[in-house]
Amino acid sequence: MGRYVQVDAVAEGTSRQPTPSYGNIGIVGRGIGSGFTVDQAYSIRDPNDAKVLFDSTSALYNSILTAFTNGASRVFAVPAAVTAATQETFSGTGSQTEFVLAAIPAPPMDGVTVDAAAQVEGTDFIVDYGNKTLIFTEAPALGTDNIEVDYSSHTATQVEDALVALEQLDVQFVFGAMLFDSALLSEIDSHIDAMASTAFPRRGVYQLAKGETSTTLATTLVGERNILGAHQTYDDFAAAMSGAMAGYKPWESLTKKPIIITQTERFTQTEIDAFDAAQIVHAFPLTGSQIVFSTGVCLDSTGNFYWIDIGRVLDYFRVFLEAAAQSAPIIGVIRITRAGMRELDNYLAGLLNPYVRSGVLQAFEINNRARTLLEIVDPDASEIAEIQALQSSRRLEDPYHTTIKLFYAGSPDFLEIELVITTGAV
Repeated sequence: MGRYVQVDAVAEGTSRQPTPSYGNIGIVGRGIGSGFTVDQAYSIRDPNDAKVLFDSTSALYNSILTAFTNGASRVFAVPAAVTAATQETFSGTGSQTEFVLAAIPAPPMDGVTVDAAAQVEGTDFIVDYGNKTLIFTEAPALGTDNIEVDYSSHTATQVEDALVALEQLDVQFVFGAMLFDSALLSEIDSHIDAMASTAFPRRGVYQLAKGETSTTLATTLVGERNILGAHQTYDDFAAAMSGAMAGYKPWESLTKKPIIITQTERFTQTEIDAFDAAQIVHAFPLTGSQIVFSTGVCLDSTGNFYWIDIGRVLDYFRVFLEAAAQSAPIIGVIRITRAGMRELDNYLAGLLNPYVRSGVLQAFEINNRARTLLEIVDPDASEIAEIQALQSSRRLEDPYHTTIKLFYAGSPDFLEIELVITTGAV
């Protein structure tokens, strides 16, 4: 107790500003079994939960596992319906090991037999799903239509229906488990576009087929919120990219960040140059078995959001400021007066200053047009009328909206060093 004054400090009424999510993932794909409901979202924080729900052979489980292995901590998984394809038959030659299917299957295969003997996926054969190719460990024996193949695929409508379950969820990345067909990927693209101006903006993550070098899909999916990857793996590369990105804060560059996949083949320099020109991220072998993001770019065609981190930063602060302003005593509390507008500016500055101090932002500028109007020292009749109209409307919107300009600088993507050697005395 002080000699003359006593102050009792309490924490009542204080609160921590909400921090937006930046690494939640939404995934749609095939589950196996009956322990789940199609087109219903399931929150996954441990891949073992996905294993129980969707089965260890399913596209959903294996893609979720890949995402968690690469850094994801929360995934919202939506099992999508599938349609059984007409059985395909092939004739063994005794030497041929690879057979191309008519459509891209949704993992796993429903059944493969050779001379009526069931074959085990992962042991007797593997599937290059993106290239819809069945690859046998040993060449099936000579025979006419002695190879029978059953599988199921997603339709565009089935993917669209599954994506609906993600609309009200707080996710920042969306991809399809082992989805390669452009018609299915276009459904994700449409979903991403529709969610761009909502409370839950997100980015679409897509992949080419294993070893694919065509850049056509980059044109189909062009957009600042889309990220397309090229790779040489049988793993779900979209899942790996999504998991890795989810593990980094929005303002961290993705260039040269590690991706955990199994890849032994390399792209040629000509192919790499084509990927760079088309803004396609590729799995780049750095040293030994380490694979990294070749660069951190998206499919933006405007040049404004070329780097993934720029778009992520903008989304982060948009959601952050909206949530903070709604939770603070602003709407229905502060007055549309000089003092009230100064209070608003001070509150906004207080939200952003910690990000300047931590180095995330270089600086920021707040331009409160309502404050500018209200601080006119000797307003004339027309200005008084404007003030009265503003106060009567009680809406701080155009032309009296507040503009916040963020000054942000990313990390270098490339470093050129000129090294000179010379002889002689110094």
